[in-house]
Amino acid sequence: MSIIKLDILSHADFHGHFRQDEDYPGLSRFYCAIEEIREKNPEYTLLLDAGDNTNKTLWPAKKVFDGLKLLKTDCFVLGNHEFDKGRDVLLENYFQYYVAILSIKRQIDLSVILPLTPS
Repeated sequence: MSIIKLDILSHADFHGHFRQDEDYPGLSRFYCAIEEIREKNPEYTLLLDAGDNTNKTLWPAKKVFDGLKLLKTDCFVLGNHEFDKGRDVLLENYFQYYVAILSIKRQIDLSVILPLTPS
């Protein structure tokens, strides 16, 4: 049996902050930091997204998910703000970004989002 080094990276509450400011690194700096770690351990690095990507943003949800797709996230949690713009916007954009969902951070009627399988 061999020991492997597993790097687990996570982020939350991105809220569509593509540009760097005093509170957020911006997407390009964030991407570079992730890739720097992945280069050292490409086979055993996981990136987890804890949700809340689309609220407080001037960008439409599709643009936010397009940006996040660049990060090559392994799995994510649907945050409460993923539901802010309704089921159709969530489903339309989720399938653009399709990765495994670990859980949902709010109590909801699951018929709101099910089935979550690509069409």
